[in-house]
Amino acid sequence: MLRSIEELIKIAKAGGGFRLDASHCTTDEVLRVARVAGEYGADLRVSRISGKSTDDLVEIASAGKGHVFFEI
Repeated sequence: MLRSIEELIKIAKAGGGFRLDASHCTTDEVLRVARVAGEYGADLRVSRISGKSTDDLVEIASAGKGHVFFEI
């Protein structure tokens, strides 16, 4: 079952880590989740990133403050 971005943010705020399929999200949506993961210490694994540019991935990684992992 797919969760909304708002639901994922709520989970991350509770400290829960998860894998996010980036093919179902805009870069802005992934950034929103990454920022919350970084702020609350939740680990975020981002998969299916082939549609994202390197600059997008750098921005997402920076927003996550060490809590974002890409499945390449």
